[in-house]
Amino acid sequence: MLKRIAWWFVVAVNALCVTSVSAQLIDDIEVRAVANRAEVTLKLAAQVRLVRNAVSADGKTLEIFFQITQSDEAIARIVEEARKSPPNAPIEPFTVSYSPLNQTGIRRLDVVFSQSVKPVVRLGGNARSIVLTLPLLQSPAERAAVAPAVPAAAPPPVAATSAEVKPPVAAEPAASAPASSMSSSDVRSILDRAKKALAGKDFDTALAQFNILLNMPQHEATLEAQELIGAARVGLGQTKAARAEYDMYLKLYPTGDGATRVRERLKELDRAPAVASTAAGGAKPSSTTMWGSVSQSYYGGQSRIDTSTIIVTPATNATTIDQQTITGTDQSSLVTNIDLNARIRSGDWETRMSVRDTYTASLLRNIASRNRLTAAYADVKNQADHYGIRFGRQSPTGAGVLYRFDGISGNYAFSPTWKANFVAGTPSDVTPGERKAFYGASVDAEGILPNLGATAYFIEQRAGSYADRRAVGTELRYNTERINTIGTFDYDLLFRRINIGSVQATYTVPETITFNALYDYRASPPLQLTNGMAGVNAFTLADLMGQVNLRTAQDYASALTATSRVASLGFTVPFAKTWQAGLDYRISSVSGTGATPALPASDASGDIKTITAQLIASSIWGPSDVFVVNSSYLTAPTYNGWLVAFNPRFVIATQWTVEPVLRWFRQVSTNGQTLTRWSPSLRGSYRWSEKVYIDAEASWELSRSNSVSVNQNSNHLFYYIGYRYDF
Repeated sequence: MLKRIAWWFVVAVNALCVTSVSAQLIDDIEVRAVANRAEVTLKLAAQVRLVRNAVSADGKTLEIFFQITQSDEAIARIVEEARKSPPNAPIEPFTVSYSPLNQTGIRRLDVVFSQSVKPVVRLGGNARSIVLTLPLLQSPAERAAVAPAVPAAAPPPVAATSAEVKPPVAAEPAASAPASSMSSSDVRSILDRAKKALAGKDFDTALAQFNILLNMPQHEATLEAQELIGAARVGLGQTKAARAEYDMYLKLYPTGDGATRVRERLKELDRAPAVASTAAGGAKPSSTTMWGSVSQSYYGGQSRIDTSTIIVTPATNATTIDQQTITGTDQSSLVTNIDLNARIRSGDWETRMSVRDTYTASLLRNIASRNRLTAAYADVKNQADHYGIRFGRQSPTGAGVLYRFDGISGNYAFSPTWKANFVAGTPSDVTPGERKAFYGASVDAEGILPNLGATAYFIEQRAGSYADRRAVGTELRYNTERINTIGTFDYDLLFRRINIGSVQATYTVPETITFNALYDYRASPPLQLTNGMAGVNAFTLADLMGQVNLRTAQDYASALTATSRVASLGFTVPFAKTWQAGLDYRISSVSGTGATPALPASDASGDIKTITAQLIASSIWGPSDVFVVNSSYLTAPTYNGWLVAFNPRFVIATQWTVEPVLRWFRQVSTNGQTLTRWSPSLRGSYRWSEKVYIDAEASWELSRSNSVSVNQNSNHLFYYIGYRYDF
């Protein structure tokens, strides 16, 4: 195991030396069992506000609508991305995909499951994740142990050998098993993956895959899956559960070679009573699991801009019209994404390693190709002693860390209530001035009071030999069945000024109404001494400090750091079984900046007010379809704007997903200029197999801008086509 860890670490370090950072919204997917339910945590590389969510009638499509409250600028450049769930997750496999920003500021995550689920959605504790709660996958034997079903008629005897056995036509092992829409090839693929994991002693993955098969109605792999799931249980040390699985097999298939083998395995369990479950402290088996994806997409785009300018000659008062047309290719590139993950379990140790990289090969002469490394880390945990260390390129998880970084972080749990954490590293992005480094420590407390959690932290960032940022802060979490509240407070000790003050809350009356509220105050960009370099056109802090004293440098940094304020209030009301309507009111502003020797003062943005209405309907045409209508009215000191967007999503024959979108936007400025924009687009996805997906999109933007002297028409065509292979 140590050799594997060292090899991955060398790969990560070498990658860090030759690549630069790029943003990625979906940072990671974690699935863990909690009592009789599963918690799916979608970790994001940004702080977000959860707006609302919708589930299709068949329970296979979940759409999550949210807004980003804090992130780096590169997040806005993401076009599309998708991640697959870990293969050994104790629930149905699913895919998470991110759709790009629309003009309302509302973004969307699509979670597509292979089987029907009804998840409960809430915001994670640090506002950088979204948590889904749903039932655990259970085999028919497990479900029968909890609530025995009415006995089904025994299937007819089978006399052939196991290689010739065809699953008998019988009642489903459990009445609660959801209907399956998987093809025969998909079923065989899952069975092959389970058998490969079993042979490789990756019993967690094998158990998860067998459970998927056994949660379907009777199919060609049911008989073999019911036999082999017992072996996976034995490998995990779950002797009692293995007996239940074998007993279920004999109940359903009492004759044939498979029944003979199962009876022999039951005798082996009787002869080896000392085999204890891992939960009772027995030795935990070693296993290695690898998963990920490779995708490639070609992105293209062309533009045409026609401009008519009215020119008046003062001497003669003659009027002429100057017309210009500009055409060209805006984009032509081939983008390759690699997502590699490995998990090694040995005894009490678990090591997770991830590498995610994007290479953009530009096909335009004036744009260079580039390679972007998003993640390259190893995460080592000791389950018995409750500590862990992660090193490499990683995303922030709160506690005062504001950006992706290269470094090390770790934690130690003193008890179920208390946990200590540390972090040290350097920002992955290239920043002005000297190279920055930071270190910090924090303490987590969970359940001191019912449903309440808190984090207190200290962090210091240095640029060269100078203190760039020094802050203390806290994060508060309060969660009940109806209330989800998260608060963050960050105070800079050097500037004696609040850097972040944010609170958001959701209150739900089940099947009646959901309220959400947000107030967010933050320095933009984050408050730090290097912000003051622009005040005297200095390129380093040493240059700045050579011209002014520390107090003046801090004054320049504070003057050039604007303050962003956002407040919003909204609600969602379900009606007519598959419909829900929502209304949000948002007011935001950015303060002006002060004057410095090199820069004049800038004006504040004034209050920007937005009212957004959203109508969501599920299963109007089919059980997996979702139909969304957005409408927004925006007012600002210098303009007003209107937006209407229609966004249906159709699933055809379980393999095709088609998403036509139509947006209309109109803006009227106080100087008399008007802008009208139509944006039709069509996005499609084809599931070639369980592992191969083909995606494509074409969008066309038609804009017309009119003012007193200038009229401009522009056409922009954007398209991409690509594939993704999951393994």
